[in-house]
Amino acid sequence: MGRPSALFFLVLLLALAAPAARAQQGEVVQVIAFGDSITEGYGDLNDGGGYPARLQRWLRQRGYDATVVNEGIGGESTGEGLARIDSVLAQGGDYLILMEGTNDISRRISVETIRFNLDKLAERGEAAGFRSVHASVIPRVPWAPQDASNEKTSSLAGALDALSANTGRAFADQYQLFASLPDLFETYYLDDPEDPVGHPNSLGYVEMAGLFLETMLQLLESPELQLVAPPAPLATGAILPFQAVAGGEFTRLEWDFGDGGWAASDAPLDFEVEHVFLAPGTYTVTLTGFEADGGIAEDQATVVVEGEAPAWTTRAALLPLVLQGDGLAPEDLTADLWLQNFGAQPALVEVALFPEVHLDSPPPPRRLLLAAGGALGVERVVPTLFGLERARGTLLVTYFVAPGAPTDGLVALASLKLADDELGSSADLVEEITAARWSAAQKVVGGISGGGSTRVDLAVVNLDGAGGYVSMALYDGIGALVDSALFELEVGGVRLRGLTDLFRKLELRPQPFTAVFRASGIRFAASALLVDPIAGQVTHLESSP
Repeated sequence: MGRPSALFFLVLLLALAAPAARAQQGEVVQVIAFGDSITEGYGDLNDGGGYPARLQRWLRQRGYDATVVNEGIGGESTGEGLARIDSVLAQGGDYLILMEGTNDISRRISVETIRFNLDKLAERGEAAGFRSVHASVIPRVPWAPQDASNEKTSSLAGALDALSANTGRAFADQYQLFASLPDLFETYYLDDPEDPVGHPNSLGYVEMAGLFLETMLQLLESPELQLVAPPAPLATGAILPFQAVAGGEFTRLEWDFGDGGWAASDAPLDFEVEHVFLAPGTYTVTLTGFEADGGIAEDQATVVVEGEAPAWTTRAALLPLVLQGDGLAPEDLTADLWLQNFGAQPALVEVALFPEVHLDSPPPPRRLLLAAGGALGVERVVPTLFGLERARGTLLVTYFVAPGAPTDGLVALASLKLADDELGSSADLVEEITAARWSAAQKVVGGISGGGSTRVDLAVVNLDGAGGYVSMALYDGIGALVDSALFELEVGGVRLRGLTDLFRKLELRPQPFTAVFRASGIRFAASALLVDPIAGQVTHLESSP
């Protein structure tokens, strides 16, 4: 038998080291290890109890009052695991480690089905109050009757990696760990030519337990965060305080109130925020904390809000142009949102995104509470509020104030700047267009100069409740007609078209250009956007009137 790997000695150091700062001496930790014969410990000839017993022992050496219950059953498939998981979860606990699927592969069950079953097992655990941990299965021996090349086993590992990333679950990639070990089958596997899948020997179980220990310590020593909701009863229209109690060094806190409400705080952190619910119902409030090293903690609370929807005064405005690029193109832009309340009363501001490209599932509006005399900035508003990494569109802003309170002291602005300019480009502001200014009147944008490294986009936004068309005529610097174009607009739609995409040989024409827009009976807004990535200059030209 070969020498233990470097991970073996690392595990011993981890097990014998003093408890980490976030580890609580005597903290009770209940873990269920759920799986097949490899979880059960088949092949551990030194009677070490497989990986669960070792994991329990090493967690206790780290200062935790840990119990790891071995719920492995030899020969079980994931479908059979689903049939018994509820009775296993009934014993209670904190963490559920799921490592199963090699028997499914032996029975020629597809990777998609195995992944689906493991996801359902994890969901059952989470519904019972556990934190689920996925684990890939180890490589199969070269003489295995099924998948001796480990094509499906490797594919399953990749599928579980992606599943864990999408669901936020922890993932212990036992497949990759074992695949990286030298002399794998000679050193870390049971010497049994009749074994149809391949089971670890004692050294293999040490390696496996070591990776599970690393995974569990990352979970146990993650920053602590607690959300404290206001005491019941909670009423619609009332300003309600929510608090965060943090046990780590967070650089940012984000709040999702479940009704579209959102708030955030960057260092130095504000551990109390306020929110107003406009409709009765049951809402799940989520608090997320971000650490400088990438650590994330989360807590949730369910609140019941009672009462009638308040008859608040509203006013609508539109920010006609917001863009979010990934910085791959020199002219890619990003937009920040700035809100100001000059009034003496707090206000709710609802922000809705209407993207240029139709989405099957458009992002829901977000609501932000703006204190009296307060200001609020949201950097990279499109991904921050709506979760889209790349989009072009317009923002509809709706202000809510208490009955009788004025709305004219509320202002929204968008700041456009180059997406990849770390030094800070010369940003330009896009001002809001209030509903009182929405009209179908002819609009003129002058002073349009392009050429060289400057890209010019013409933007048209439909402010009406119906679709329609906007025609545009372009005139050169001496007033001669260059050509015309037509924009088709959906309700709330925005269209951006590059000037050089619409018209040819503009370099032969005198500048600056003037664009005249006319609509077919719909209220609209028009503007031009000039972007010079070399000069770091962004200019937004508004129309008149």
